[in-house]
Amino acid sequence: MNGPWAQIAETSAARIFGLMTGLLSLFITARVLGPEGQGILAATIAWVRMFASFAGLSLGQVVQHRFHARRKEDWFPRSLGTLLVVSGIATFLTLAVVLAVQGASGGAFLKGIPTAVLTIGMIMVPFLIWEEYGSSLLALSSGLRMYNTAQFIGRTAGIAVLVVLIVILDGKLLGAIIATVSGQVILAVICLWALVSMVPAKLLFDRAEAKSLLSGSARLHLNTIGSFLLAQSTILMLNQMATPEDVGWYALAFQTVSVLLIIPQAATLVLYSRMAEQGPDGIWPEQKKIILRMMGFLIVLTVGAYFAAPGLVLLAGNAFTPSVDLFRMLLPVPLGMSLAQLMTNQWIGRGFFLTTTTLTLATALLNIVLNYLLIPVFGVRGAVWSMIGVYAGLAVMVQLSFALWCDRQGKKGGQEAGGETS
Repeated sequence: MNGPWAQIAETSAARIFGLMTGLLSLFITARVLGPEGQGILAATIAWVRMFASFAGLSLGQVVQHRFHARRKEDWFPRSLGTLLVVSGIATFLTLAVVLAVQGASGGAFLKGIPTAVLTIGMIMVPFLIWEEYGSSLLALSSGLRMYNTAQFIGRTAGIAVLVVLIVILDGKLLGAIIATVSGQVILAVICLWALVSMVPAKLLFDRAEAKSLLSGSARLHLNTIGSFLLAQSTILMLNQMATPEDVGWYALAFQTVSVLLIIPQAATLVLYSRMAEQGPDGIWPEQKKIILRMMGFLIVLTVGAYFAAPGLVLLAGNAFTPSVDLFRMLLPVPLGMSLAQLMTNQWIGRGFFLTTTTLTLATALLNIVLNYLLIPVFGVRGAVWSMIGVYAGLAVMVQLSFALWCDRQGKKGGQEAGGETS
């Protein structure tokens, strides 16, 4: 299975399996917890993912870029060992600050989230970080299949723990967060074990490597934070400005519509892996064809999802009826998100850290401003309109402009290569 479509199919299968188990978990928790409990769970996971995004320092993406600049070097033991040390320190500091602020504010900082639920959820932070690092390093090391295997095992374990705790033992909210953490821990541990087993010698901490990684992080990390805020700030702002039921309805609709992102996400991992061999210009002609076919396929899926919405969303129960309309309104959003996802490797591989950071932060701030203005007036629908304007409007225009630039660069590189040959 060496062709891009075969790799995409294999990685998509792992992603689809993970998403299907995630949807099953979503519908189970929705039925057991109801809109309010589901809103608290969704807000907790969103906050935890934000803290992991901060603590991860975007080092997985930095390693991707550094690999393309020094493919012939013996980089793996130093990179892995240095990542372990740097990420460990960053994670400890992040967790300490969050728990201190939450305690000092008397729980007001993370509104409406019980202390026990938050504490258990925070265990997930380092393991979310190492899933990101693991997927990047395994893709660079021809270990993408191991990452896919880790997803299968971790997601299966998570749903098994959920069934035991929340269904059989009636664990409710605590059971739901414990199950989520358990699946993530197992996935990340498998990735880390696979990486360590691939190291031909002992792991090394290299100060020069740490300095280079942190230098790349300084240029790129704001982009990662902006990307997170684009995806998750709506839930965080609804948690602060609306009711837990609104959060629950929106979270169910958004998580369900995110099914459409699975195949583009799988394709992005494959594109990173193949770009490691060919470089950004070399992969572009193939990547362009993949993007065109992928977007056409997603449009067909979107039409089908519109008509399937009542049957999909109402699996959670009649209490989530408002999620049907929200689901349908959100359908244009995954199309824009998919295009951005499929272009990510070009932004990173070409080293456009500052440019992508500026664009992402500006877009994230626009989304936050729109949410601030629209949620008090239109409630949860205002949040949806903000997402549509940002992802189906502005983001699409930016990515299409960059794709045209990549196309010109690819043609220019081909002409120069042809001239040298002649």
